[in-house]
Amino acid sequence: MSPRVIQSLSSTLREQRSGLGNPIDLAVDGAGNLFVVNMAVSDARIGRAILKFSPDGSKSTFATGLEAPSALAAGANGAVYVGEATAPDNSSHAILKFSPDGMRSALSSALGANGASSLAVVRSGNVFMWNGHAVLKVASTGSLSTFASDWISPDKQWEYRLADNKFPEIVKTGTNQVVLDLDKDVPASFAARAELIWAPDSKRFGFNYSPSHAPHTSYETVAFYQMHGDKWTALRPIVDDMSDRSQLTQLAKEPLLESDNLRRCAANSNILRLRNWTAAETVIIYTPCSARTSGQLEASFLFTLKFDEVGNWKIVDIRRISRSGLDSE
Repeated sequence: MSPRVIQSLSSTLREQRSGLGNPIDLAVDGAGNLFVVNMAVSDARIGRAILKFSPDGSKSTFATGLEAPSALAAGANGAVYVGEATAPDNSSHAILKFSPDGMRSALSSALGANGASSLAVVRSGNVFMWNGHAVLKVASTGSLSTFASDWISPDKQWEYRLADNKFPEIVKTGTNQVVLDLDKDVPASFAARAELIWAPDSKRFGFNYSPSHAPHTSYETVAFYQMHGDKWTALRPIVDDMSDRSQLTQLAKEPLLESDNLRRCAANSNILRLRNWTAAETVIIYTPCSARTSGQLEASFLFTLKFDEVGNWKIVDIRRISRSGLDSE
């Protein structure tokens, strides 16, 4: 979109500001019409709406009856697409298609718990959507496929998914063959926030998750898995989750304990996360230290772990990042 068009659209929106209660996304079709998802509800009977602004700035209501719309896209032929939650608990989502005259249909209703954060449509009518971890392709016929995903291993052999939108597992890509269940220690209510990060060679991965823990506390940890032969197996835990000591103090070596009084870290925030793989056998994990009294982040620590061929690991480097260092990064 050219700067002149953007400037014109911005001017139009400013001029029509009184008619927009809470716009969250916009799209332009091939004829220059501007479509805006408006989250404001002026009449509960008609729900949320998509507004249409013609090139001369005149406004009309293009579609109504939306409950929880998200991303918006418009095709060159005037068709408009919008992401929509189809369950009160957001456990399922759809992409709705509106014809140029506002007639509504469901292009795809198989999006599960991960709705559309962004939408784009190409001339063929295929729609691409980003759901937070993957780019999905929705064909003009409504068929759904994965175009690109950080849930698929780099070698394309394995895929992380949430069965029934809440049970984490590893399957063979493109099949329903489960090769590893990950839901043993992950409550269904936390599974959607869990994160899997693949090693570059696809032979290991780390799983950031939050097991059951005491109310009013934060507890996140990481587990590692490795392919042995044709089977995925769990590696030796990084920390003992039954220990009274925090994950940070379990990982810290004596020189670090001497320079930092880790007992000042808040006991109700016990966080350990895989940050990234720097090589197939080397990973960096992260843990913060929040002050026990103020709760403010005082420092963070980066631990570099190296794995051998059978999956044994050792800490090869520890880096402390002060609060001032965090502010400057």
